[in-house]
Amino acid sequence: MKSLPPLETTGITVFFGTLYFGLAMLFEEPWRLPVLHDPVFWWNVLLLSICVTFLGFLFYFRSVSHLGAIRTGGFINLVPVIGTAMSVLILGEVLYWTFSGGLLLVVTGTTLINGGGRGVDVELPETGI
Repeated sequence: MKSLPPLETTGITVFFGTLYFGLAMLFEEPWRLPVLHDPVFWWNVLLLSICVTFLGFLFYFRSVSHLGAIRTGGFINLVPVIGTAMSVLILGEVLYWTFSGGLLLVVTGTTLINGGGRGVDVELPETGI
């Protein structure tokens, strides 16, 4: 992971993911679906593939190269927290008490993984990205 830059790693990952997904898709015959003729569908596919998948992988691999796999992996636990917060803010979803318990566990675990609140300084190398 440290030998390849994050942009190259992301490009290779997305390329092979697209290739394998395309091959698997041949067995499902998606061309029979009426939604494939809708331009909104293709706009959504484009936005999801570029904005969500590519940028998400790029940020993840860049974090792994700077922080290491263990510290970066701790932040993956924040995904459901951020997703839930966005669903409350954007979609108006109801927030239940169980979210508070889960949030406490996620924040505690992420804090412990990243130094336990000791104020550990991390020196990040400069990259071209």
